[in-house]
Amino acid sequence: MIAEVVLSIVTSEIDKPYHYLVPDQLRETIKLGSQVVIPFGRRQEVGYVIGFVEKSEFPNLKEIVKVAEGNPLFSEKALAFAQWLAEYYFSFFVTALKLLLPPGMLKSGKGRKATEAKRGSGIVVRGSGFELTPAQANAVAKINEAIAAGKTEKFLLFGVTGSGKTEVYLRAIEAALKQGRGTITLVPEIALTPQLVERFCARFGDGIAVIHSELTLKERRLTWARVAAGEAPIVLGARSALFAPLPDIGLIILDEEYENSYKSDKSPRYQARAAAEKLAEIHGAVVILGSATPSLETFYRSETGEIERLELPRRIDDRPLPPVEVVDLREEMKRKNFGLLSAVLKNELAKTLANGEQAILFLNRLGYFTFVICRECGLTLECPHCSVALVYHTNDRRLRCGRCDYSRETPPLCPRCNSGTLRYFGSGTQRIEEEVAKLFPAARLLRYDRDTTGPRGSHDAFFATFASGQADILIGTQMVAKGLDIAKVTLIGVVSADTALHLPDFRASEHTFQLLTQVAGRAGRHHLPGKVIIQSYNPGHYAIQAAAKHNYREFYEQELANRHELLYPPFSHLVAIIVSAKEKEAAAGIAEELTAFLRKRLSGGVLGPAAAPIERLRGEWRFRLLLKGADLVVLRQAVRESLAKLAVPEEVRVTVDVDPAGLL
Repeated sequence: MIAEVVLSIVTSEIDKPYHYLVPDQLRETIKLGSQVVIPFGRRQEVGYVIGFVEKSEFPNLKEIVKVAEGNPLFSEKALAFAQWLAEYYFSFFVTALKLLLPPGMLKSGKGRKATEAKRGSGIVVRGSGFELTPAQANAVAKINEAIAAGKTEKFLLFGVTGSGKTEVYLRAIEAALKQGRGTITLVPEIALTPQLVERFCARFGDGIAVIHSELTLKERRLTWARVAAGEAPIVLGARSALFAPLPDIGLIILDEEYENSYKSDKSPRYQARAAAEKLAEIHGAVVILGSATPSLETFYRSETGEIERLELPRRIDDRPLPPVEVVDLREEMKRKNFGLLSAVLKNELAKTLANGEQAILFLNRLGYFTFVICRECGLTLECPHCSVALVYHTNDRRLRCGRCDYSRETPPLCPRCNSGTLRYFGSGTQRIEEEVAKLFPAARLLRYDRDTTGPRGSHDAFFATFASGQADILIGTQMVAKGLDIAKVTLIGVVSADTALHLPDFRASEHTFQLLTQVAGRAGRHHLPGKVIIQSYNPGHYAIQAAAKHNYREFYEQELANRHELLYPPFSHLVAIIVSAKEKEAAAGIAEELTAFLRKRLSGGVLGPAAAPIERLRGEWRFRLLLKGADLVVLRQAVRESLAKLAVPEEVRVTVDVDPAGLL
């Protein structure tokens, strides 16, 4: 009996299976998924059994030393998933496999046994008491039919904000449970959706496992064990919940499927949407992609018939979507209004407060001022390790880098020209808070951003404070754009809609439209009517205009035409390659060499190399190549062949990102 074993060590030289003899005394205990101790060179190493063969072409095979407790750690389906992740996203196989192992394996070397769940087991489903709308009922019927058939089908649940997508999710989960199958529901950030967690718990009780980054290692281990043992067939969490050890998955849901947080920034750089669809194929499961503002690629797939679109065109009880007024900030400047809030927004805030209602002010920025610049020589104070401006924070009166841990005090004089003309420019949540406090001194303000929500559990505390009416105005960044469903919120003010509109990224307009539409959807969700004020220096931009009309189709058609002209997704696939090193010349040289290899293998669509938009990051110089083509298989093969021929020095890193979420 010969076992195929991969080592837990991550290096390119040994990222392959090795053959070991299984001694007679271990034949009954060793299985696919077992963690074993093996002789490797002059030492012993930990490895994982990924298969068995009858014969080996290698002579003088060594024997496995022992099998660790708590085995097997992964199933054949999980193994297939890890193999796909590694191959598709240019990852080491063992790196992908470790995503599916019990938390803390590297520290303890011990896992918990993944026992098979009993079909039809420990879950009591509580009724919702909701009567479905005709559109909801149609969506539930279509989805439940696919779940009952036990085959892989993909649905886009396209519903306006407040249309009842969550209730459709819950009914679909019930249908999967009746089949004795597990479910995974992914949300962009679990900490920002406490109401969703509450609804799941109210419906399914103890059958839920909530997985997110704020869990301690002990909590993650216990959660993994509960899921593996079949005690929690309903998994809810951020993208890592995709790797929960459910033995039989019947349904996978991605709420707000367009979100950038579904893309991993570490190897393997998987896109949770694509990974979820592959996992569903392996298990024969149904996939629901839900959003009011789906990604252009997903909506295009629903137009071409690749996935079925189910629409929820109206809010529950036919509540109206809030009217949106776009304010031209250029006109405000002409009227000598140099504050952050327009006259219209100030007036609406006053009305909201007078009525005892609540408001949300949204800004896509952190800090007090965006950057510090010298008026004499034009120098912008930047991070010495990253090519980004430093941001001033008033809580500790320091300049901080948003990309690394660097911080410093603001210098009294300009470091370049030695003048005393350093000035602060831009706006942030702290500045808005100060301005609003001066305008409305009696208002109770709550600022909700990365600076104020550091400690574990603070998201829930902030949400509870605002939801219970203990604050009148919530001031926040992207964290307030989703997940909040509060009856007394009747006014949304977007302080600046232009922040991300002109970034050097082909998805900039799409991200702006999605963010504006989502934050506008926080208003008037219950019995009180809502209103939205969008402030912009580009009020005529199609993304802003379409968001003001709550008109996804209008935005989609304009954006699709732009993408078609430039052959960007969905009309092509992208592979981004970053070459980085401490020495600029070393990175540039390898980038040029790699480009030459790629151009020999691809007839076109090789863009670069060029300095990355953030040219220097954490002390490393970065050069980017972008591959664009209709056939992703051809692109990936060209990259694979080129990297095989490339001699990369130890001091240089080459990072391949398939289907990048952005180009910054």
